[in-house]
Amino acid sequence: MDLLEKLARETAARQGLDPALVCAICEQETHWNPWLTRYESVYHNSQVVLGEAAKFAPRAPYTVSIATETICRCLSWGLMQVMGQTAREMGYRAPLAQLCDPAAGIEWGCQKLARCLKVKRGDVRAAVALYNGARDPSLSRYDDEVLARMGKYQPPVVAGRPAVDIGLLEGK
Repeated sequence: MDLLEKLARETAARQGLDPALVCAICEQETHWNPWLTRYESVYHNSQVVLGEAAKFAPRAPYTVSIATETICRCLSWGLMQVMGQTAREMGYRAPLAQLCDPAAGIEWGCQKLARCLKVKRGDVRAAVALYNGARDPSLSRYDDEVLARMGKYQPPVVAGRPAVDIGLLEGK
């Protein structure tokens, strides 16, 4: 297990999430590339209100222009591709580019996933679709793709029990 996967598993477990689900989202979103960013033009064109950028902008010494903050809020950042706007709404105050730091990106991605699971009352498929921005899971294959990837990150099972000590997989 590499360091990024270990970090994802530990963060997921600390937040009460299924580590296999978090790992599957990291793979689906970025193929484990923590420096990936993606401009979401549809979001920018339909959601961003320029005047609101100042409300969510980071405080000094991390100041940026309102225009830069607005564009940054339209980007998805890091391993779990957290939207800048979403991070700001959840209380993230650091520069958005720091979401490419694996620890920060996974932490905030897990917080977002936990909120999605709460909204969808534990329905993993619906929560994964919501995580990706879909209001109606039937309109996207994203949830199917993430759920299919989960098996890769589940510990092997023999006779109904894990074949290895889960603590060893998580570095404990």
